[in-house]
Amino acid sequence: PNKAGCCCMLPSYVDREVSFQHFFEVVAPELRTGDIVVASWPNEQDFGTGVSRCMAHSRTSHVAMIYRPSDCPSILKYRDLKFADQVHESRPLLVQMIAAGECGHRIRRETGGLEVVDFEVYAKDYLDKFQHNPQSFDPRTSAPHRMSVRTLNDFQRTQAFYEAVEAAITKHLDKPFNGAKTWMSSQLDMCQGCFRCYCCRVPWLANEQLDSLFCSVLIADIWKTAGLLDSKLIASEMVPAMWDTTRRIQLQQGASLSLEVSVLGPQTEQERTEAMKYPARTGQPGQGGGFDISCDEFGSGGFWRVDVTKPSESTGNGATSKGAPTGHSEAPNMQTMQQPAGNGSAVTTIGKDQGGSQEKE
Repeated sequence: PNKAGCCCMLPSYVDREVSFQHFFEVVAPELRTGDIVVASWPNEQDFGTGVSRCMAHSRTSHVAMIYRPSDCPSILKYRDLKFADQVHESRPLLVQMIAAGECGHRIRRETGGLEVVDFEVYAKDYLDKFQHNPQSFDPRTSAPHRMSVRTLNDFQRTQAFYEAVEAAITKHLDKPFNGAKTWMSSQLDMCQGCFRCYCCRVPWLANEQLDSLFCSVLIADIWKTAGLLDSKLIASEMVPAMWDTTRRIQLQQGASLSLEVSVLGPQTEQERTEAMKYPARTGQPGQGGGFDISCDEFGSGGFWRVDVTKPSESTGNGATSKGAPTGHSEAPNMQTMQQPAGNGSAVTTIGKDQGGSQEKE
């Protein structure tokens, strides 16, 4: 069900914004296999993604999943696809179906495809709009980039769960990215509930096509394989917004998703270097750095120079522990995180300034 309402209503989110430091030092180390990452990339130049977001009625333009080999070393065998010998096995990785191009696939530069990458590196690259935007674009004119995590709660991660996740990743490992095949059918999500007759609804259903995948289709198929989504659902019908808090996604086996814990990237050059500790960047003020892929110039650590050889250790407080204020709100506690709406959690209504710009996956 879509609780975002119709196109005349502003979408609302149940989320908490935390500081950049808190997100990566407290929240990220607690993430586990199966947790969800949703992201928002404002991009006024990408008309297609703007239309997609409008039809989905959400700020969310990308969804991915946490994959952590140390959760079950005997089963989870994948490592960072480009720097397998450098990234410590305890670190959370990101499994995603990603396009080629800006902040895209590091190996499949033409077709894109399934990527497995260190979560902290990719997140800090993604949030740094100043370094990866093209030199012809002024990054100061766009909204800050956003990344949010939703933890998988009330669910026992068993050996069968890890085996299903591993099998689904293996099945799709060599497939290319495809963001267009069932785009129109799947993005009519906001309108389908308005029509009750068979002749209007059935033609709008996307066909189950898994020879090339969009980001949300990959996550849907992994979750179907792992028993978290109803097997009768069509993975190709799933759009990224179905994993944010504008939707009430119905999980199996009593599982639930927490609210969104969000971090924003830098809005200004000063915030980038002083508050978020990014190294000095290339390019002039008013120009993007022009780096599509950070690893070509900066290696395994990306724009922020993350030390990926360093183990990722739990803080003992959980990804849902209380955090420092950010000027908006503080990180939620465990009780709040396990409740997908209300009960003391922050509800954010997104208007034009926050979610009205176009985005790129």
